Amino acid sequence: MQCTVREENDAIVTLQFNDTMWKTHNEQLNTAFDFSSWNWTELDSLVEENRTFEVIFNGLEIPHIDICQGHANVTVLNLEYNQITTVEQEAFANFQNLLSLSLRGNMITAVRDFVYYPNKLQHLDLSNNLVKDIKGLKTFTLSQLTHLNLSYNHIDSVRTELSKLEALDTLDLSYNSIKKGDKPIILPKSLRRLLLHHNKLTTWPFESLPDTLTDLSLSFNQIDVTKDAPSVRILDLSSNRLASFCNNCFPLLEELDLSSNYFENFPKFSTAMGTLRKVSFNRMPNLRSINKSAFEDAEHLQELEISLCPRLSTIESNTFTGLKELQRLDLSYNVLQQVPEDMINWKQIEQGVDLQGNPINCNCSMQWLVNKVIPAMHSHPELHKLFPELRCAKPPMYKDYLVVHLTVHDNLLCREYREMDLPERMKFKIQMKHLAGVIKLNWEAFVGSGNVIYFA
Repeated sequence: MQCTVREENDAIVTLQFNDTMWKTHNEQLNTAFDFSSWNWTELDSLVEENRTFEVIFNGLEIPHIDICQGHANVTVLNLEYNQITTVEQEAFANFQNLLSLSLRGNMITAVRDFVYYPNKLQHLDLSNNLVKDIKGLKTFTLSQLTHLNLSYNHIDSVRTELSKLEALDTLDLSYNSIKKGDKPIILPKSLRRLLLHHNKLTTWPFESLPDTLTDLSLSFNQIDVTKDAPSVRILDLSSNRLASFCNNCFPLLEELDLSSNYFENFPKFSTAMGTLRKVSFNRMPNLRSINKSAFEDAEHLQELEISLCPRLSTIESNTFTGLKELQRLDLSYNVLQQVPEDMINWKQIEQGVDLQGNPINCNCSMQWLVNKVIPAMHSHPELHKLFPELRCAKPPMYKDYLVVHLTVHDNLLCREYREMDLPERMKFKIQMKHLAGVIKLNWEAFVGSGNVIYFA
């Protein structure tokens, strides 16, 4: 086995064995590795006071795990990606001090009591398997388990199977096929973080939530309504079917993601949500405008994202001026041609306003952006990342021109005519109104060709 010491004090020794090592050292070629006959007493020679072992068997063919001989000094056992299909009841009972067990990336279909009671197991990873049956978790066997990962499996139903994991802090059930049935999901009473994203939930799956639950992810489901979650502080409801939001259901909320839903207007937040600091409201196909009343009761917001909304074309004056603590505003990749100068206090927002990717109409009404905002951003290098895709879409003479380059000439967007040196070869159109109609001139200029006078 490959042996490495992970810490300077020699407290943890990592022992690793994989398929390459087996093929290199196996005298009988083409013989399958037999995990059940592994001699764990070989670790005795490495045992020292206060020393524990992390043992890793990866990439081997171990279809069946029977009751192992085990070793009292092994605290971490990693059996990832070994094509395991079945694990016997109490297979790891002889690992009396086991703290972490990973069976990730195998072909296990059912969860059983893998360890004997009492035990010290805190972390169990069963992700990326074929698990559908989790009834084996209904006992009190895993009384000290704090982290359980069941993501990327075939679980389609969860009811009371997890409720007796009384020490559980973090539960990952993401990327399964869980649906809401007749009965709600009952969660462990100490749970702090729950990941249920990428499932098939169509309604809110709980009747009540533990008071300890602060982090809840339900993104990429088909939920169309929410209910009370009084202790939740971080909530991800993105990519569902929501068209409205229960603003009294989440009084302690600090971070909220409602992206990729079907809101036609920005939701009205309650004054009770005074702890709200960050809102993501991106990829909204039905959002067309934002009015100034949207944020009247969200005065403590620090970060706001409203990006990639294909119909968002209008923002009212003074929409964000009441957000005195706002540090970052992302309005990128919408269809905003113009924004009002008084929509926000430009000087107070430390991390800037991202307007990149919008089809900005660089006419006289946007001269304030060139005169005031862009020069102020120039003096802060950390804001230069907001320049590369901030371009004009109109008028034709400025199409695809970087707005930051328009600061070269004073009052450029409002002149009746302009005189400037062309920095590079470029084609543009000049239109001059004449008594006989509109005269169109095509002009091609090259570097070094001198000054060109043209009209707006």
